[in-house]
Amino acid sequence: METLPLEQVLGIYNGTFVNWNEVGEKDLEIGVVGRDSASGTCAAFDKMVMEEESVLATMLEKNSNGGLQQTIAGSPGSVG
Repeated sequence: METLPLEQVLGIYNGTFVNWNEVGEKDLEIGVVGRDSASGTCAAFDKMVMEEESVLATMLEKNSNGGLQQTIAGSPGSVG
């Protein structure tokens, strides 16, 4: 899947959806990856997507966009 509605992205990052089959995809656990809390990317994501909600405590944090992309590329089911 290349795109998701904003509501589904929010649901993935707040823990509402934990499996891709909950958003119309194949049965595969969703691996949530994001930028560390000190990054501008994280601040923008929180403002534009999270709507005052917290991201999952289990989200894997990466300290660079390259690291995030590399993690997702090597982890089936991951999103970032």
